[in-house]
Amino acid sequence: MSELVKNFSASAEYLARFDRPRVIISIVTALLPFNFRLANAELVTTGTLADNRVILRIPERGISFQFGAEEYRFGKEGSSWATMAKDSEVWHAAEGALLMESGAKVQSCEVTLMMHLQLLSRTRDSDRARSPGFRMSS
Repeated sequence: MSELVKNFSASAEYLARFDRPRVIISIVTALLPFNFRLANAELVTTGTLADNRVILRIPERGISFQFGAEEYRFGKEGSSWATMAKDSEVWHAAEGALLMESGAKVQSCEVTLMMHLQLLSRTRDSDRARSPGFRMSS
């Protein structure tokens, strides 16, 4: 004989797959002329959605481009004035593809420059004896 049941909880799910991940494909396509390889891509999934990001690297140029739900970052190791024009081509290509395909708008931006400086007139040992730290002011 059949028994009556009560349904306490139910769920449903709809899955639709895209023909291709448009934003990622657009950025990868924009970086291909700069020798980008898919083996240098990484997906970081931790914590909240805001913490998730995709990192695309061009190691021989010291370049990384990472983007997530709220921001993107372009990084260059070993920066110099000599490579600035070529590095900015990579940045513009990646940023252009991301913004065009996603429709996102940049609300604000900041630039951080990190430098290792060495005084040529003194040795490191004489600087340590003189002062525990170096401060630069503008």
